[in-house]
Amino acid sequence: MEKGELSIRNGRCLLADGRLAATDLRLSGGRIAEIGSGLKSGRELDAAGGLLLPGLVDLHTHGLEFALAETAGLDEYARLEAARGVTAFCPTFFNA
Repeated sequence: MEKGELSIRNGRCLLADGRLAATDLRLSGGRIAEIGSGLKSGRELDAAGGLLLPGLVDLHTHGLEFALAETAGLDEYARLEAARGVTAFCPTFFNA
């Protein structure tokens, strides 16, 4: 087991073929290293009742809630996006 590994156990994982399957997920170096049953690592997280899904990418956004991309601080904007499952975004600015 490498340092920085994490096993997420007992979740329902969205698989590449579009199925949701009850399984475990092992992360290593910030990436998915293995998907399967009974995976173990030094650290474990019980995701019972939860979904294991990839992060969403927001390719075009002008605003979120009351924050506009061009006026909100990027830290605050990133926090708002992350609260909705977005792991990457491309803010689009208005040019008047």
